[in-house]
Amino acid sequence: MGRWLPHLIGLITPLVTIVGILAGGWWMGATLYLALGVYPVLDLIAGQSSDTNPLEEGKAFNYIVHTHAILVPLVIVVLLYTALVNYTPFVWLGALSVGLSSGASGIVTAHELGHRRPRSASWWLSRLDLLCVLYLHFTIEHNYTHHKHWAKSRDPTSSPWGRNVYHHFIRTIPLQIKGAYKAKPKDVKVSMTVQAVMLLV
Repeated sequence: MGRWLPHLIGLITPLVTIVGILAGGWWMGATLYLALGVYPVLDLIAGQSSDTNPLEEGKAFNYIVHTHAILVPLVIVVLLYTALVNYTPFVWLGALSVGLSSGASGIVTAHELGHRRPRSASWWLSRLDLLCVLYLHFTIEHNYTHHKHWAKSRDPTSSPWGRNVYHHFIRTIPLQIKGAYKAKPKDVKVSMTVQAVMLLV
């Protein structure tokens, strides 16, 4: 079995999201049931592992990360299409599923592709994914603050050992925006304006 094969498991979430939305009804919440019900149980069953053998380069990795990146906007398009053409109250379940799927796939994928050559197709795909999750400042903060102060107290994305995940979440987002603004104020102003317009539309 190739080292890349287990990494295909990550594609289950966005694919289940699309299928659930298209199936309609309670199926629109399929990603919620999967991520908040099935995955934790599988995690308990699988147990802990000290094996770390991540796939970080090569053609297989490239295909997988780009597939994730393409699925992020596709999941949103499927939800919007369903909401416009065949609206039911279950669309809100679909929206929560899309948020969960896109939040996970979008930021992780954008992180990887954001390191690619600026203005390349992969880099633009990263920007599209960040736009889809309204997190455009991420690339600036990540490349200009996180990389510079990695694992130090000045890095808002690094969590000290033992910090509660919810406390870190509440703390990190405003500090990331602040760090990005400090690094490139003009770019962050544009990003925040675009995101505000997207929210209003």
